Amino acid sequence: LSRLGRWKEVLSCHAVLVDLKPNFWKENQQVPLVYTHLTESLNHYREEIQAFRQNGQLEEALQLCDLSLNLAHDDAELHTQRGLILAESNPENAVDSFRKAVELNPNLVNSWSSLLLSLKKIGQSSELEACCNEISKLGLNIDICQEILNEKCNLQITSAPEVKKI
Repeated sequence: LSRLGRWKEVLSCHAVLVDLKPNFWKENQQVPLVYTHLTESLNHYREEIQAFRQNGQLEEALQLCDLSLNLAHDDAELHTQRGLILAESNPENAVDSFRKAVELNPNLVNSWSSLLLSLKKIGQSSELEACCNEISKLGLNIDICQEILNEKCNLQITSAPEVKKI
């Protein structure tokens, strides 16, 4: 099916396997042919998800992303894609997807950046600061963190009480 480009059918077959035997993938990741077809399908879907998103077809992108995540629930990049789709209409829900992505792979700079932007958009300043601290501990260099920390410093400086000269 994958040779014919029938990606939805490939994923459907994988979904049936998962339904019949939930631990199949963990037990059989060494099975090259099966795993290769799943990987090819997921890679194809990633491209389709991105194309749908870029064309403003957010519902289709989200459906495809959720279908892919049913099979590859520990795929940090798919969680990031899901967050990017949701961020356009519902940043609160996007935050959960970005959190999951950085939990699965803390080195994904794009996931951290997207999480920070969504947190900033919904006004979660305390979590923003905590994320920036975590990013700093990881040794990642993310520009928006510096901007957030600079904004915080500026707020503290401008809100400091005036000192009167005597």
